[in-house]
Amino acid sequence: MRAILGQLATRTRLTLGGDLADGAWSDILERFGPDGAFQEVLTRLAQADSRPLVLLIDEILHKGLERTIRDGLEQTAAYMDRCAADAGHLVIFDRRDEAWEDKVFHRRESVGAADVHVWGM
Repeated sequence: MRAILGQLATRTRLTLGGDLADGAWSDILERFGPDGAFQEVLTRLAQADSRPLVLLIDEILHKGLERTIRDGLEQTAAYMDRCAADAGHLVIFDRRDEAWEDKVFHRRESVGAADVHVWGM
């Protein structure tokens, strides 16, 4: 988790043109925790950059497909709302020993005003 957060911090600094210094990142991480820090960084990215923002969230299938999708859609829609994302994609990784034909799919779901592409693999 720490490596992922470090990569996010590096990417954020690059995207914001270095405006988010290491000290600021540490403060955000300490104040909001990993998930809250992610949301705060998304908000800052949306405010700092007018380019279209596409949000990609990944989930590992572990509670049954429909429940994993439902939980992932709620999270994706909340992040999309927070950072005013133009598009959202939820990728469900199915590690079961099943044929690819049974695991690969694409569908679109609506959650409130958010339109999310759901991908299974």
